[in-house]
Amino acid sequence: MANYYGDDYFGDHYSTDIDAENTTEIQPQTDFVETKINWKQKLSSRKFWALVVGFVSPLLLAFGVGENVVTQVAAIIAAGGAVVAYLFAEGMVDASRTDTAGGGDGK
Repeated sequence: MANYYGDDYFGDHYSTDIDAENTTEIQPQTDFVETKINWKQKLSSRKFWALVVGFVSPLLLAFGVGENVVTQVAAIIAAGGAVVAYLFAEGMVDASRTDTAGGGDGK
C-alpha cells in the first residue's frame, strides 16, 4: 500500500492510503510533533519585549492617548521586560551553581 502525505488548500495535512484497488481513504495526519512554548525563554527575550512595545504603542496612539503617555507606557514595558530577563538569568545562574556545588540534589 502506498502512502501519500499532502496539504489541502488551507494547509491542513492529510494522509491518503492507496491500496491495490485504487480506492482512497483520507484521514487526518496524526504524526505531528506537538510544540510547547518555552515561556521562560520568551519572557526573557529582548525581542519579545520589543514586540510588546511595538504592538502597544501604536494601539495607544490609535485610541487618542497622548504621546507623553505612550512614551511612559513604552518605558514601563521595557523596564519590566529588563527586570523579568534579569530575574530569569539570575535564576538560571543560581540553579547551575546549586547543581555544580551539590551534585544536582540540592545538598
